[in-house]
Formats: sequence, C-alpha cells, structure tokens
Amino acid sequence: MSGRDTAMELGITSFAETPPTGANAIGHGERLRNVIAEVEQAEAVGLDVYGLGEHHRPDMAAAAPAMTLAAAAARTARIRLSSAVIVLSSADPVRTFQDFATLDLISSGRAELMVGRGSFIESFPLFGYSLEDYDELFTEKLELLLEIRDAERVTWSGKFRPPLEDQAVYPRPHQDPLPIWIAVGGTPESMVRAGRLGLPVALAIIGGDPARFAVLVDIYTKALVESGCAGAIAGLLVRMTESLGPYAALAAVYIMTSLLAAAVTNNAAAALVFPFAVAIAQNIGANPRTFVMIVAFAASASFISPLGYQTNLMVYGPGGYRLMDYVKVGLPLNILLLVCATILVPWAWPF
Repeated sequence: MSGRDTAMELGITSFAETPPTGANAIGHGERLRNVIAEVEQAEAVGLDVYGLGEHHRPDMAAAAPAMTLAAAAARTARIRLSSAVIVLSSADPVRTFQDFATLDLISSGRAELMVGRGSFIESFPLFGYSLEDYDELFTEKLELLLEIRDAERVTWSGKFRPPLEDQAVYPRPHQDPLPIWIAVGGTPESMVRAGRLGLPVALAIIGGDPARFAVLVDIYTKALVESGCAGAIAGLLVRMTESLGPYAALAAVYIMTSLLAAAVTNNAAAALVFPFAVAIAQNIGANPRTFVMIVAFAASASFISPLGYQTNLMVYGPGGYRLMDYVKVGLPLNILLLVCATILVPWAWPF
C-alpha cells in the first residue's frame, strides 16, 4: 500500500528464477522475456504492481531490474513497476537513482524504488565491498540516495564513495518525489531507521508466522513518532480539513484507519494510525481520547477486504468468495459506520 488514493493494492514480485538443470531449465534470455510477459498479464488481470528483485546468481536472471522493468513499461499502461529489492549496500546511489528516474519517465510516473541491505550476499564481492561494512554501507548510501531524490544539485561526502560538489543529477523523475521504500526482513534496527526517516516499509515475510512481525510495526510507529514525521503528517491533515471543523478531521482519521486495515491487519492499522490521531487532536486542541476511540472503531469495522478482520479471512476460502465480494458488500457498511461513528463517538467522548 502506498500514499496514492487507493484502498488496497495487490501485486506480485519475482526474482526471475531460472532452474539451471532438469526438465524445467531455461536460459536467462527466455526467462527475462517471460518476466515482461508476466507484467503484461498482471496488468491484464487487474494487479496493481509488479516487483522484480536484484540477484547475481546462475539461478536468477534479474541482475538489472530497472532495464527489464523499462522493457515492461513500454508494453503496459497502468501497472506500477518496482524493484524488490535493489541491494543498495553494493550499488551506486547516483546510478540507482538515474536508472529508476529513467524508468519513471518511460512509464509516465509508474516507478517505485524499493531498497534494502540484501538477504543474499553475492553482490558484495562482485562489486568490491566487504561484508564487515554491511550496515554502514547501507546507511551511507541511503543518505545519498535521499539527498539526490530531494535536490537536483547535491553536495555530499562519505566513506565509501567519491564526494559530490554541487553536482547536478539527471534525469529527474516524472514523480516528485520518486517513491522510495525500505525493505525489511525482520531486523528491528531497520524498522527504526525507516521510521526516523519517514519512509514507507515493505516487510519481507519469507517464512514463519506473520504475527511475529507485529512487534516490528510497533517499533516503526514509535520511531515515526519520535522523528516528528507523525506530527508533520498530522499537521497536513489538519490543514486539509481545518475549514470543515473537527468532525472532518475525525472522519479523515476514520478513513485512514479503515483503508490501512483493508491492506494489513486491524491491529497493525490501529498501531500505525494511533500516533497520527493523537497528533491531530493536539494540533486542533481536541480531546485525544475522541480520536483514539475513532481509530479503535475504524480498525474493528473494516469489511472491504479479507485482511480487514480475522473472521473476514476465515470465511474467504471456504465460502468461495472473491475480493470484489468484500468490496461490494463491505464498502456500503464501512460508509454507514463512518457516518455513525463520526456522529456518536464525539457524543460519548466529547471533543
């Protein structure tokens, strides 16, 4: 899920796997052509995003995701195209930005850049980096990448790359700013980093119980609050609704929580929105409890996706339901509860 006006996004990611031996063995060229066809098919069936991961192995063909995604961009019109992920620790941030800015221009604003430290390590010796600098490399290169994204001319110096002195970086992307995500495999420190920078997070739940990742959401939320990003976003929401009064701000918080609950779990949605709700209440001089209660109601009453609540998911498979069934029935229910909660919560817990 991203900041665009959509309740929930569904997509697919790939490493462009190429079984090197056996009956299913295919070459790298054929596999990359298959990836482009997969992107076309993903768009045709209505998926929102296709992500391609960077690897440098004989059994994975996508060593240069931006190039493959650019080819797919020329054959599609709507689907968003993302890395999943670029191993930024062993990449050049300038070149990475240029690659994805170019992809963004070719696709007319459909590119997203997801970066991480890398769960595979083959890129480090390939590009001349030491694993002893694993975290320090990522920290420094992420700093430079964000500076390039935020300013056309950059002055910067670091440990692992030659400095830049009032250097312009082109091309500039179609989107301003280019969406940058941090991919996290389960490391709390990575969640803290993302929260402090105010960057969105992609959790790579490759194995194990997804419930164990809930604590990472709490860590991210706490870091987001401490960084001041929650207050800044809350201030923006207040400015957007201030002419309409506190009820409009309350409804906005309800909608934000409900949309998040449709994409993640209700508990995660509540944890993410809670700091924003408190900050909004403080900004308009209202009772924080009113806004906290609206978050609780919204998180517990999300009917527009199977992920909205545990019971939604329990009947999804056995009942033979489709995603649109939840939208058709759940959206009117959500709107009804939005109206009722916005009126009744301030009555029970006054502003």
